[in-house]
Amino acid sequence: MRRYSEFESLKTALTHLHPAIFVPPIPEKHGITDYAHVQKRVKDDREMITKRKRTLQRFLRRLVSHPILCHEHIFHCFLDTTVMWSTVLNQPPLSNTPKDIWGVSLPTDLSFASLAKLPYGNFSSSSIPVPSASHVLKSPDPRFLSFERTVDRQTHHLHAGLDKSQRRFVRRLGELTNDANSLGSVYNSLGLNETGPVATAIANISKATHNTGRETRIMVRTMESEVSELMHEYSQYTRIAKDVLNYWRLKKAQLELIEASLEQKRQTLERLINTEKEAALIDAAMQQRSPLATSLTSDDMGLSAQDTDDTDSHSIEDGFFAIKKSTPVKEVINITSNTYEYPTGASALAIRESKSRSKKWSSPRKLLDAVSTTIQSMMDVNPDVTRRQQISGLKDTIIQLEKGMVKAQSEVEDVAITIQQEIERFNQQKEKELRVILIAYAKAHIVYCEEVILAGMFFIKLE
Repeated sequence: MRRYSEFESLKTALTHLHPAIFVPPIPEKHGITDYAHVQKRVKDDREMITKRKRTLQRFLRRLVSHPILCHEHIFHCFLDTTVMWSTVLNQPPLSNTPKDIWGVSLPTDLSFASLAKLPYGNFSSSSIPVPSASHVLKSPDPRFLSFERTVDRQTHHLHAGLDKSQRRFVRRLGELTNDANSLGSVYNSLGLNETGPVATAIANISKATHNTGRETRIMVRTMESEVSELMHEYSQYTRIAKDVLNYWRLKKAQLELIEASLEQKRQTLERLINTEKEAALIDAAMQQRSPLATSLTSDDMGLSAQDTDDTDSHSIEDGFFAIKKSTPVKEVINITSNTYEYPTGASALAIRESKSRSKKWSSPRKLLDAVSTTIQSMMDVNPDVTRRQQISGLKDTIIQLEKGMVKAQSEVEDVAITIQQEIERFNQQKEKELRVILIAYAKAHIVYCEEVILAGMFFIKLE
């Protein structure tokens, strides 16, 4: 024997393994209101247990009649009561099935099997975008849009209209049954206080009232088992269909996001490649020209390149006058030396170190410039190297996106075909079972009316 929790886990497992298939519904868990309507525990209530057995049996029969789910290995293990269900849950393919449908890693090969045979059929990568439920499709499938509108209408009519009205009608018939039995008991007590023909007539009325209550109870049970339960299951089917259509919508949205991301990455890569070409041309031009600075050696200048940069960086804000770039190097040394009144025999290196110690942080701007330079050196040691790394990373990302796009296109097509087959199968099943429901509904009322007529004929004969 299998417990209800095991049936529930079987349905969840089949839904995870086959997200594009309409997995049949199972009876819902009982809420607080269900426990409040009975005097004892729901688990011990015979009618509730009988109802749950009927719905679970229909669930198994629908799995057996399904052309794909009937071949599922975990379903075969479930039917074998000698197999521990906990063992099945901890073995492949269920143990390899992620909780998040977008959590499957991207395969390296592009051999796409049927979606019904693949767990999820999804992929994920740091480069593959994950869609959101609010994403608006740019090119939705008109076939699914039409079916989605039909499902929305059926959900409204079944769940908000027919299902609730049917439940309320059956509940009131049950109340009518109790009232008829109570009324029959009252008539029976009244007849005990009478004698002769009056007592006989009251006894017959009591018997007819009890008979009406009994037949009403039979009709209520028939309506619950053959009409109300099936209508409620079809209300669940409409929600299952909406979940499947939402899964296809997310797959389609992921394909559109991959295409948009791929186009953006390609444009970014093109800009970086153009920048790399321009940098190469600039480097080549700088190597070919021969400026005055390259003809002067460090001995002629008396300063290193760092000395020159440091001298030119002073400004009026630091307490020094600006020095034009065109000023000869020897004049720069003389001007700087006379301004600071350094010893005439001091070398350029000594002058630079003295200025660095005395005026290194003489203004906020220089402090901020130093901090900015340090951070920039930590983030981007070499812009050329960083740009080449970005180009290499973009090329890898584009390759992943191209593979992901090919796989997503195939999966969207597989999901669309599977859903189309499920829609056709669901419509055929719905037409067949609704015919059975309506016939059962008519038969229940016919039998009830026949019994009421027989009771009326009994009173006519008494007259």
